[in-house]
Amino acid sequence: MIKIGITENSDPIYDKSWERWALEKREPTILITKNFTELIKQYPLLLSQNNIIVHATITGYGSSFLEPNVPNPQSIVDMLRCNIYKERVVIRIDPIVPLPQFVKQSKQIFDYCKAMGYQRFRVSILDLYPHVVKRLEPYCTFLYELKQVYNWDLAHSGGEHQPYMVYAPLHIRQSIIDQFPDVEVCAEPGIKCSGCISRKDLELFGIVPEKRYIKNDQREFCQCLGIKKELLRSHNCQSKCLYCYWLNN
Repeated sequence: MIKIGITENSDPIYDKSWERWALEKREPTILITKNFTELIKQYPLLLSQNNIIVHATITGYGSSFLEPNVPNPQSIVDMLRCNIYKERVVIRIDPIVPLPQFVKQSKQIFDYCKAMGYQRFRVSILDLYPHVVKRLEPYCTFLYELKQVYNWDLAHSGGEHQPYMVYAPLHIRQSIIDQFPDVEVCAEPGIKCSGCISRKDLELFGIVPEKRYIKNDQREFCQCLGIKKELLRSHNCQSKCLYCYWLNN
């Protein structure tokens, strides 16, 4: 069966174990990075390969307390502006923090990139896992505002998390996503999702969809095609984003 390599465990600028699959074997590959600028500096001919799609993650929060080691968004926008292979880049606004000022920042990124000619965008809304709450404790006002949005029950915040604690209410998530027209949606319960590997990716790779590609072993609401292969061996991401779903980030 055909496999599509993907970098979900970390960032390809920190873990190079994807290189043999993507650069030597020229197998279908999706690289997810929070530092598109550095990735293209390290591999200037990367996007000229028709076996590679890059998800350039840019939320608008780079270099803030949420994304301390992620570049300032302007530097990534500048590199995106110079890119001539726009059809091979997905602008990944992931996650969007469901507070007005953060939604506004992410919407500005969307508008900038749309005006530059990018056509594919992917969004998700912040998942407020208990370990994420722990990391956010020093930012009291921000965390308090988030807990109001997520209906966080303070009486149970020290115990087992429940779905209503993790995901913002559906109507809030939907109202935010509606501000980003024609986007692909990643792992949002109650909202139609396309998966990090979608049928659009198959088309770009020249792969004819088959029924056997559909099944995947991830979360029930994850719609990734079941032919993806993790390319990175470690979880050693240096971005240190406070919202990261990895427990050991």
